Amino acid sequence: MNEIFDVNRFWKYLKYDFTRTVREHGIQLASMVLAPYAIYLVFGLFNMFIGNGWYDNSDIYRSLLFVMMTVTFLIVFPSRVYGFITEKKPMTNWIMVPASVTEKFCSMMVLILVVFPAVFFIGYALVDYIFYLVDPAATTFIVPSMRDVDEATGSVITGFGKFILSTFTLVNSILPFLLGALVFK
Repeated sequence: MNEIFDVNRFWKYLKYDFTRTVREHGIQLASMVLAPYAIYLVFGLFNMFIGNGWYDNSDIYRSLLFVMMTVTFLIVFPSRVYGFITEKKPMTNWIMVPASVTEKFCSMMVLILVVFPAVFFIGYALVDYIFYLVDPAATTFIVPSMRDVDEATGSVITGFGKFILSTFTLVNSILPFLLGALVFK
């Protein structure tokens, strides 16, 4: 069992993998969190420049940008982080790291399915909350208001069931793109 999965070696590899990913893709993650608000500011300032004033429907634009960036994050980030495995030289370096295949796979799943989506959503919520406080046209804080989406479709899932459903949906959204990054060159 120790050769297949060792908890201490797994934690060491998880820390190594996390620091490598942050070092190589941290700016990409930060830009995915900040880009929608940079776009929002540019369009708002352009709108003021041509004389139409600031956005009246800022919540709609911020919600749309949130959905677009979330979809972009779910598609692009897993393939960027682990897409190198299909290339010959980087894959050789990855294989030579002293950790078992099980530990590498578990580290990949923890980072892609738990850690980085949590960092993305917390970062996005923080930036959105700052805009909510600063923007006079903002009437709602976008991230918590997304909880009403499943009630609008008629489903009656509340509390913990809502959390499980959204987590399952997130995992099902990320895994095909991670699989594509690992299988196809």
